[in-house]
Amino acid sequence: MLYWQANFQIPNSGVQSAEVYVAAENTDEGVAANFYSDSTRQNLLFTKYYPKTTIDPYDYLLSLEEFSNYVRA
Repeated sequence: MLYWQANFQIPNSGVQSAEVYVAAENTDEGVAANFYSDSTRQNLLFTKYYPKTTIDPYDYLLSLEEFSNYVRA
């Protein structure tokens, strides 16, 4: 799981979170990154898909500029 202490807000949605957690997995559609507002994965913020990869999905996401504020939790 990835973690970011973010004070995150989805623009024009009213959704806010002080912390963001990302659970990632390889799927047929690519790397599915599920963004949560809690470590127990109870409050899903959104899901985003990234291109398929053969490396660990967390290592892949951490290599992207978009995830430069995240650390492995």
